[in-house]
Amino acid sequence: MTLLHLISSHTTLCKLLAELQAALDKKLISRPIIRDSEARQLPYLQACIKEGLRLYPPVTGMLSKQVPPEGDMIDDKFVPGGTSIGWNSYGMQRQKDNFGLDADVFRPERWVDEKNEAKLQRVSDTVSLVFGAGRFGCLGKPVAMMELNKIIPEAVLRYEWQTINIERPFEGVCIGFFLHEGMWVRVEERKPHGQDFVDSPAVGNGRLSNGSAMLNDAVTA
Repeated sequence: MTLLHLISSHTTLCKLLAELQAALDKKLISRPIIRDSEARQLPYLQACIKEGLRLYPPVTGMLSKQVPPEGDMIDDKFVPGGTSIGWNSYGMQRQKDNFGLDADVFRPERWVDEKNEAKLQRVSDTVSLVFGAGRFGCLGKPVAMMELNKIIPEAVLRYEWQTINIERPFEGVCIGFFLHEGMWVRVEERKPHGQDFVDSPAVGNGRLSNGSAMLNDAVTA
């Protein structure tokens, strides 16, 4: 969904491409595939990834947990032992008192423009909850973040994407997690700004089959 939001917003995509190209010009990005550690140093890329996770968290069920027998304090309120506590990540990530009146909008700038460090830490901690926390945290989080850090920059650097159905780009349902289908896009090889990112044979000729192979290479590199 992060990639869909990017290709649906020309301004946002141009900002991300500008950051990536600047990093390429400064030799801050490895070729043929960006490294996970390098991607983590690109502020706007990280903002796009956080915003995508915020709007479409991996799991949206209540994820109920049971309060221990002795009870516990939650938000300055005592909760008796044995109580089942649930929370909805989809709703939490769209709270307007946390993310502003435009909480339903994909706007990565909310992560780079915020000057209040305490608020930025609070909303970052809130987004991190989409993977759970503590002993209930998702074991696959490091792999998932590495995939996002590699696939998204390589996908937008190497290819131009266009949704086929602008008004309804996909069909989807939510059953505790999202199921999407019919997300048809047109993919063409991007005309390079320079030659840095097209020196590798992994680029291919712009056909979707080559694009799929490139994305697979990006994950495993």
